[in-house]
Amino acid sequence: MTRVAVTGVTALTSLGDDLSSTFAAMLDGRDGFTDVGRFDVGDSPYHRAAAVDERLDVQALIERVVVSLGGGRELAVNRAYLAGESHGPYPTIPATIRLPRADREPSGWDRIYTGACVASSSALIDAAAAIAAGRARSVLLVAARTVDAVTFAPFAAASAMTLETVTRPLTTGRSGLLLGEGAAAMLLEAIDDEQPMVPPLAEIRGWGRAGDAFHVCQPEPSGRGMHRAIVSALARASLHPEDIGHVSVHGTGTLLNDAAEVAALETALGSRSEDVPVTSVKSALGHILEAAGLVEAVIAVQSLIAGIVPPHQGRRAGDTALLPGLVETVKPSEHLDNVLSLNLAFGGSNTAIILSRWGTP
Repeated sequence: MTRVAVTGVTALTSLGDDLSSTFAAMLDGRDGFTDVGRFDVGDSPYHRAAAVDERLDVQALIERVVVSLGGGRELAVNRAYLAGESHGPYPTIPATIRLPRADREPSGWDRIYTGACVASSSALIDAAAAIAAGRARSVLLVAARTVDAVTFAPFAAASAMTLETVTRPLTTGRSGLLLGEGAAAMLLEAIDDEQPMVPPLAEIRGWGRAGDAFHVCQPEPSGRGMHRAIVSALARASLHPEDIGHVSVHGTGTLLNDAAEVAALETALGSRSEDVPVTSVKSALGHILEAAGLVEAVIAVQSLIAGIVPPHQGRRAGDTALLPGLVETVKPSEHLDNVLSLNLAFGGSNTAIILSRWGTP
Protein backbone atom coordinates (compact mmCIF):
# COMPACT_ATOMS: atom_id res chain seq x y z
CA MET A 1 0.00 0.00 0.00
CA THR A 2 1.30 3.45 -0.91
CA ARG A 3 1.19 5.96 1.93
CA VAL A 4 1.31 9.73 1.45
CA ALA A 5 4.19 11.05 3.53
CA VAL A 6 4.98 14.63 4.44
CA THR A 7 8.75 14.93 4.13
CA GLY A 8 9.26 18.69 4.18
CA VAL A 9 7.42 21.78 5.43
CA THR A 10 8.11 25.48 5.83
CA ALA A 11 6.20 28.72 6.24
CA LEU A 12 6.54 32.50 6.26
CA THR A 13 3.93 34.41 8.27
CA SER A 14 3.31 37.62 10.15
CA LEU A 15 4.74 35.89 13.24
CA GLY A 16 7.94 34.48 11.79
CA ASP A 17 10.25 33.99 8.85
CA ASP A 18 9.98 30.20 9.13
CA LEU A 19 7.72 27.54 10.58
CA SER A 20 9.57 27.07 13.86
CA SER A 21 9.55 30.78 14.73
CA THR A 22 5.88 31.07 13.72
CA PHE A 23 4.93 28.11 15.89
CA ALA A 24 6.98 29.37 18.84
CA ALA A 25 5.23 32.75 18.65
CA MET A 26 1.85 31.04 18.59
CA LEU A 27 2.78 29.02 21.67
CA ASP A 28 3.71 32.31 23.37
CA GLY A 29 0.17 33.54 22.72
CA ARG A 30 1.15 36.22 20.23
CA ASP A 31 -0.75 37.33 17.15
CA GLY A 32 0.45 39.13 14.02
CA PHE A 33 -2.14 41.90 13.76
CA THR A 34 -0.96 45.48 13.17
CA ASP A 35 -2.29 48.63 11.55
CA VAL A 36 -2.10 48.48 7.77
CA GLY A 37 0.73 50.67 6.53
CA ARG A 38 1.39 49.34 3.06
CA PHE A 39 -1.49 51.20 1.43
CA ASP A 40 -3.95 53.92 2.32
CA VAL A 41 -7.24 52.61 3.72
CA GLY A 42 -8.82 56.03 3.20
CA ASP A 43 -11.96 56.67 5.23
CA SER A 44 -12.54 52.99 5.90
CA PRO A 45 -13.01 52.14 9.59
CA TYR A 46 -11.12 48.91 8.93
CA HIS A 47 -7.37 49.21 9.29
CA ARG A 48 -5.96 45.99 10.77
CA ALA A 49 -4.32 42.95 9.18
CA ALA A 50 -1.67 40.34 9.93
CA ALA A 51 1.02 41.48 7.50
CA VAL A 52 4.51 40.09 7.06
CA ASP A 53 7.14 42.32 8.67
CA GLU A 54 7.52 45.50 6.66
CA ARG A 55 11.27 45.01 6.51
CA LEU A 56 10.40 42.77 3.57
CA ASP A 57 9.73 44.96 0.54
CA VAL A 58 6.80 42.94 -0.75
CA GLN A 59 6.12 45.17 -3.77
CA ALA A 60 9.74 44.95 -4.89
CA LEU A 61 9.62 41.20 -4.38
CA ILE A 62 6.49 40.92 -6.54
CA GLU A 63 8.05 43.01 -9.30
CA ARG A 64 11.30 41.07 -9.21
CA VAL A 65 9.79 37.58 -9.05
CA VAL A 66 6.33 37.71 -10.62
CA VAL A 67 7.33 39.73 -13.68
CA SER A 68 10.27 37.45 -14.36
CA LEU A 69 7.91 34.47 -14.28
CA GLY A 70 5.42 35.92 -16.72
CA GLY A 71 2.84 37.36 -14.34
CA GLY A 72 3.49 40.98 -15.19
CA ARG A 73 0.15 41.44 -16.93
CA GLU A 74 -1.76 41.01 -13.68
CA LEU A 75 0.55 43.44 -11.88
CA ALA A 76 0.08 46.06 -14.61
CA VAL A 77 -3.70 45.69 -14.68
CA ASN A 78 -3.75 45.79 -10.88
CA ARG A 79 -1.99 49.17 -10.94
CA ALA A 80 -4.36 50.48 -13.62
CA TYR A 81 -7.33 49.27 -11.61
CA LEU A 82 -6.11 51.13 -8.51
CA ALA A 83 -5.51 54.26 -10.60
CA GLY A 84 -9.10 54.18 -11.88
CA GLU A 85 -8.10 53.59 -15.49
CA SER A 86 -10.12 51.34 -17.78
CA HIS A 87 -8.17 48.54 -19.41
CA GLY A 88 -10.81 45.88 -19.82
CA PRO A 89 -12.20 43.50 -17.21
CA TYR A 90 -10.16 42.98 -14.07
CA PRO A 91 -8.49 39.55 -14.21
CA THR A 92 -9.84 37.20 -11.56
CA ILE A 93 -7.72 34.20 -12.52
CA PRO A 94 -3.96 34.75 -12.61
CA ALA A 95 -1.96 33.75 -15.63
CA THR A 96 -0.26 30.40 -15.34
CA ILE A 97 3.24 30.81 -13.95
CA ARG A 98 5.64 27.99 -14.71
CA LEU A 99 8.91 27.86 -12.87
CA PRO A 100 11.97 27.22 -15.03
CA ARG A 101 12.93 23.55 -14.94
CA ALA A 102 16.04 23.21 -17.03
CA ASP A 103 17.12 20.10 -15.14
CA ARG A 104 14.12 17.90 -15.93
CA GLU A 105 11.31 17.21 -18.34
CA PRO A 106 7.82 18.58 -17.61
CA SER A 107 5.86 16.20 -15.40
CA GLY A 108 2.40 17.35 -16.36
CA TRP A 109 1.68 18.18 -12.74
CA ASP A 110 2.12 21.95 -12.80
CA ARG A 111 -1.17 23.34 -11.56
CA ILE A 112 -2.48 26.60 -10.14
CA TYR A 113 -5.56 26.50 -7.92
CA THR A 114 -7.92 29.46 -7.62
CA GLY A 115 -10.69 28.04 -5.43
CA ALA A 116 -10.66 30.92 -2.95
CA CYS A 117 -10.21 29.76 0.64
CA VAL A 118 -9.98 26.06 -0.29
CA ALA A 119 -7.45 26.61 -3.09
CA SER A 120 -4.39 25.26 -1.31
CA SER A 121 -6.26 22.59 0.66
CA SER A 122 -7.76 21.37 -2.63
CA ALA A 123 -4.27 21.26 -4.12
CA LEU A 124 -3.11 19.20 -1.15
CA ILE A 125 -5.99 16.77 -1.57
CA ASP A 126 -5.36 16.36 -5.30
CA ALA A 127 -1.65 15.78 -4.67
CA ALA A 128 -2.33 13.20 -1.96
CA ALA A 129 -4.87 11.42 -4.16
CA ALA A 130 -2.43 11.30 -7.08
CA ILE A 131 0.30 9.79 -4.91
CA ALA A 132 -2.07 7.26 -3.31
CA ALA A 133 -3.28 6.19 -6.76
CA GLY A 134 0.25 5.80 -8.12
CA ARG A 135 0.00 8.71 -10.56
CA ALA A 136 2.82 10.62 -8.86
CA ARG A 137 5.74 9.80 -6.59
CA SER A 138 6.30 13.26 -5.14
CA VAL A 139 4.53 16.61 -5.28
CA LEU A 140 5.73 20.00 -4.06
CA LEU A 141 2.93 22.29 -2.88
CA VAL A 142 3.46 26.04 -2.54
CA ALA A 143 0.91 28.69 -1.56
CA ALA A 144 1.24 32.41 -0.88
CA ARG A 145 -0.99 35.44 -0.40
CA THR A 146 -0.32 39.10 0.34
CA VAL A 147 -2.57 41.79 1.80
CA ASP A 148 -3.11 44.46 -0.85
CA ALA A 149 -5.61 47.24 -1.48
CA VAL A 150 -7.54 45.32 -4.13
CA THR A 151 -8.07 42.41 -1.75
CA PHE A 152 -8.74 44.59 1.29
CA ALA A 153 -11.41 46.78 -0.33
CA PRO A 154 -14.16 44.21 -1.02
CA PHE A 155 -13.91 42.67 2.44
CA ALA A 156 -14.20 46.16 3.92
CA ALA A 157 -17.11 47.05 1.63
CA ALA A 158 -18.95 43.89 2.67
CA SER A 159 -18.35 44.68 6.37
CA ALA A 160 -16.86 41.19 6.69
CA MET A 161 -13.96 42.46 8.79
CA THR A 162 -14.04 43.26 12.47
CA LEU A 163 -13.55 46.79 13.80
CA GLU A 164 -11.59 45.39 16.72
CA THR A 165 -7.82 45.11 16.90
CA VAL A 166 -7.98 41.30 16.85
CA THR A 167 -10.39 38.72 15.52
CA ARG A 168 -12.35 36.46 17.88
CA PRO A 169 -13.26 33.22 16.09
CA LEU A 170 -15.49 30.58 17.70
CA THR A 171 -16.79 32.90 20.42
CA THR A 172 -20.10 34.62 21.00
CA GLY A 173 -18.28 37.96 20.75
CA ARG A 174 -16.97 37.41 17.21
CA SER A 175 -17.64 40.27 14.81
CA GLY A 176 -15.69 39.52 11.64
CA LEU A 177 -12.39 38.42 10.16
CA LEU A 178 -9.02 40.08 9.71
CA LEU A 179 -6.91 39.40 6.64
CA GLY A 180 -3.45 37.91 6.88
CA GLU A 181 -0.58 37.17 4.57
CA GLY A 182 2.04 34.50 4.35
CA ALA A 183 3.35 31.53 2.43
CA ALA A 184 3.84 27.84 2.98
CA ALA A 185 5.38 24.87 1.22
CA MET A 186 4.94 21.15 1.75
CA LEU A 187 6.66 18.21 0.06
CA LEU A 188 4.64 15.02 -0.27
CA GLU A 189 6.25 11.71 -1.22
CA ALA A 190 5.09 8.17 -1.81
CA ILE A 191 6.17 5.64 0.80
CA ASP A 192 5.57 2.01 -0.09
CA ASP A 193 5.42 -1.01 2.21
CA GLU A 194 9.07 -0.87 3.25
CA GLN A 195 10.05 1.42 6.11
CA PRO A 196 11.90 4.57 4.99
CA MET A 197 15.46 5.12 6.23
CA VAL A 198 14.49 8.54 7.58
CA PRO A 199 11.03 8.72 9.15
CA PRO A 200 8.76 11.27 7.45
CA LEU A 201 7.42 14.22 9.41
CA ALA A 202 3.78 13.15 9.13
CA GLU A 203 1.27 11.38 6.91
CA ILE A 204 -1.72 12.63 4.93
CA ARG A 205 -4.04 9.88 6.04
CA GLY A 206 -7.49 10.98 4.98
CA TRP A 207 -9.26 13.64 3.00
CA GLY A 208 -12.69 14.63 1.83
CA ARG A 209 -14.40 17.49 0.05
CA ALA A 210 -17.97 18.36 -0.70
CA GLY A 211 -20.02 21.22 -2.07
CA ASP A 212 -23.36 22.44 -0.81
CA ALA A 213 -24.03 25.18 -3.45
CA PHE A 214 -26.20 27.00 -0.92
CA HIS A 215 -25.14 30.59 -1.62
CA VAL A 216 -22.43 32.43 -3.50
CA CYS A 217 -20.70 33.50 -0.28
CA GLN A 218 -22.68 32.22 2.73
CA PRO A 219 -22.15 28.71 4.13
CA GLU A 220 -25.13 26.40 4.42
CA PRO A 221 -26.30 26.96 8.03
CA SER A 222 -26.42 23.29 9.06
CA GLY A 223 -22.91 22.67 7.73
CA ARG A 224 -24.04 19.74 5.60
CA GLY A 225 -21.25 20.13 3.04
CA MET A 226 -18.53 20.23 5.68
CA HIS A 227 -20.22 17.33 7.48
CA ARG A 228 -19.90 15.20 4.33
CA ALA A 229 -16.26 16.23 3.87
CA ILE A 230 -15.38 15.25 7.46
CA VAL A 231 -17.19 11.91 7.24
CA SER A 232 -15.40 11.17 3.95
CA ALA A 233 -12.00 12.01 5.45
CA LEU A 234 -12.62 9.77 8.48
CA ALA A 235 -13.72 6.89 6.25
CA ARG A 236 -10.69 7.16 3.99
CA ALA A 237 -8.38 7.24 7.02
CA SER A 238 -10.23 4.31 8.66
CA LEU A 239 -10.58 6.41 11.80
CA HIS A 240 -13.38 7.20 14.22
CA PRO A 241 -14.24 10.59 15.74
CA GLU A 242 -12.58 9.62 19.03
CA ASP A 243 -9.28 9.11 17.15
CA ILE A 244 -9.07 12.84 16.33
CA GLY A 245 -6.76 14.55 18.81
CA HIS A 246 -7.15 18.10 17.57
CA VAL A 247 -9.32 20.05 15.12
CA SER A 248 -7.78 22.99 13.27
CA VAL A 249 -10.95 24.76 12.19
CA HIS A 250 -11.41 27.25 9.37
CA GLY A 251 -12.66 29.66 12.04
CA THR A 252 -12.79 33.00 10.25
CA GLY A 253 -14.54 34.87 13.06
CA THR A 254 -17.62 35.75 11.00
CA LEU A 255 -21.07 35.05 12.41
CA LEU A 256 -22.17 32.71 9.61
CA ASN A 257 -18.97 30.73 8.99
CA ASP A 258 -18.29 29.81 12.59
CA ALA A 259 -21.90 28.80 13.31
CA ALA A 260 -22.05 26.51 10.26
CA GLU A 261 -18.67 24.97 11.03
CA VAL A 262 -19.65 24.22 14.62
CA ALA A 263 -22.88 22.61 13.41
CA ALA A 264 -20.89 20.40 11.02
CA LEU A 265 -18.47 19.31 13.75
CA GLU A 266 -21.28 18.50 16.15
CA THR A 267 -23.03 16.26 13.63
CA ALA A 268 -19.89 14.67 12.14
CA LEU A 269 -17.99 14.03 15.39
CA GLY A 270 -20.93 13.51 17.73
CA SER A 271 -19.95 13.45 21.40
CA ARG A 272 -16.27 13.90 20.49
CA SER A 273 -17.07 17.49 19.49
CA GLU A 274 -17.73 18.21 23.17
CA ASP A 275 -14.13 17.70 24.28
CA VAL A 276 -11.81 17.58 21.25
CA PRO A 277 -9.14 20.35 21.43
CA VAL A 278 -10.04 23.04 18.88
CA THR A 279 -8.15 26.09 17.60
CA SER A 280 -8.32 28.52 14.71
CA VAL A 281 -4.94 29.48 13.26
CA LYS A 282 -6.64 32.60 11.90
CA SER A 283 -6.97 33.91 15.45
CA ALA A 284 -3.19 34.47 15.36
CA LEU A 285 -2.31 34.79 11.66
CA GLY A 286 -5.48 36.22 10.12
CA HIS A 287 -7.21 34.83 7.05
CA ILE A 288 -4.57 34.14 4.39
CA LEU A 289 -7.30 33.34 1.85
CA GLU A 290 -6.07 30.97 -0.89
CA ALA A 291 -2.96 30.06 1.12
CA ALA A 292 -4.83 29.48 4.39
CA GLY A 293 -5.28 25.74 3.92
CA LEU A 294 -1.61 24.99 3.33
CA VAL A 295 -0.37 27.35 6.06
CA GLU A 296 -2.73 25.68 8.51
CA ALA A 297 -1.69 22.21 7.32
CA VAL A 298 2.02 22.84 7.92
CA ILE A 299 1.21 24.20 11.38
CA ALA A 300 -0.75 20.99 12.00
CA VAL A 301 2.37 19.02 11.05
CA GLN A 302 4.39 21.04 13.55
CA SER A 303 1.75 20.32 16.21
CA LEU A 304 2.07 16.59 15.54
CA ILE A 305 5.87 16.74 15.75
CA ALA A 306 5.85 18.76 18.99
CA GLY A 307 2.86 17.00 20.52
CA ILE A 308 1.39 20.40 21.36
CA VAL A 309 -1.86 22.11 20.39
CA PRO A 310 -1.22 25.86 19.96
CA PRO A 311 -3.55 28.16 21.90
CA HIS A 312 -6.50 29.93 20.35
CA GLN A 313 -6.28 33.73 20.48
CA GLY A 314 -8.79 36.55 20.81
CA ARG A 315 -11.33 35.37 23.35
CA ARG A 316 -12.35 38.19 25.66
CA ALA A 317 -13.84 38.21 29.14
CA GLY A 318 -17.54 37.53 28.85
CA ASP A 319 -17.22 35.59 25.58
CA THR A 320 -18.64 32.09 25.51
CA ALA A 321 -16.78 29.54 23.39
CA LEU A 322 -18.87 27.93 20.66
CA LEU A 323 -17.14 24.61 21.33
CA PRO A 324 -16.19 23.34 24.81
CA GLY A 325 -12.74 22.20 23.65
CA LEU A 326 -11.50 25.64 22.58
CA VAL A 327 -7.81 25.66 23.59
CA GLU A 328 -6.74 28.89 25.29
CA THR A 329 -3.44 27.82 26.84
CA VAL A 330 -0.63 25.66 25.47
CA LYS A 331 -1.91 22.09 25.56
CA PRO A 332 0.75 19.35 25.44
CA SER A 333 -0.66 15.96 24.51
CA GLU A 334 0.87 12.51 24.64
CA HIS A 335 -1.85 11.24 22.32
CA LEU A 336 -1.83 13.84 19.57
CA ASP A 337 -1.82 11.35 16.72
CA ASN A 338 -4.36 12.79 14.27
CA VAL A 339 -5.24 16.39 13.39
CA LEU A 340 -8.36 17.27 11.41
CA SER A 341 -7.85 20.44 9.33
CA LEU A 342 -10.93 22.15 7.86
CA ASN A 343 -11.44 24.84 5.23
CA LEU A 344 -14.51 26.43 3.65
CA ALA A 345 -14.82 28.77 0.67
CA PHE A 346 -17.26 30.93 -1.25
CA GLY A 347 -19.58 28.94 -3.46
CA GLY A 348 -20.10 26.21 -0.88
CA SER A 349 -16.75 24.41 -1.15
CA ASN A 350 -15.59 22.39 1.86
CA THR A 351 -12.40 20.40 2.50
CA ALA A 352 -11.36 18.17 5.40
CA ILE A 353 -7.85 16.73 5.73
CA ILE A 354 -6.53 14.34 8.39
CA LEU A 355 -2.81 14.65 9.09
CA SER A 356 -1.31 11.92 11.25
CA ARG A 357 1.87 11.47 13.23
CA TRP A 358 4.12 9.08 11.32
CA GLY A 359 3.86 5.63 12.83
CA THR A 360 0.31 6.06 14.12
CA PRO A 361 -1.46 2.69 13.75
